Amino acid sequence: MRIVLLAVAASLALFAASCDNQQFEQDGILTLTAADTDQTKALTVGEAVQIELAGNATTGYRWEVQAIEGTAVRHEETLYEPEQTDRVGSGGLFVVKFTAVEAGAATVQLAYRRPWETDAEPAETFTATFNVKAE
Repeated sequence: MRIVLLAVAASLALFAASCDNQQFEQDGILTLTAADTDQTKALTVGEAVQIELAGNATTGYRWEVQAIEGTAVRHEETLYEPEQTDRVGSGGLFVVKFTAVEAGAATVQLAYRRPWETDAEPAETFTATFNVKAE
């Protein structure tokens, strides 16, 4: 019985250590918010950056990549994380992820809009420039 308990304790310790490493890797990602719009940030090839912007998918609006000028960064994915609440129609957070893929500069433009309103101006915009250096 003691051997089983020791094995379980050791497994839990290893699991906790791996969770801490995953959190550390997540913390290493450059995170931008609405306050960072129109700024220039430095990255190194291979680094990741995510832009976290408030929004409400229940209204039909979403943050989308409007343009990427330059080839130094690549769009990886856009996620929506709804607010953890029981309230119907509450907002959440859009997370737009990029990776620096080559040395150079790139400007990313995001737009908060409804996809079917193709002729309408976006309700909001976000722009960031990335200067990427080689490793």
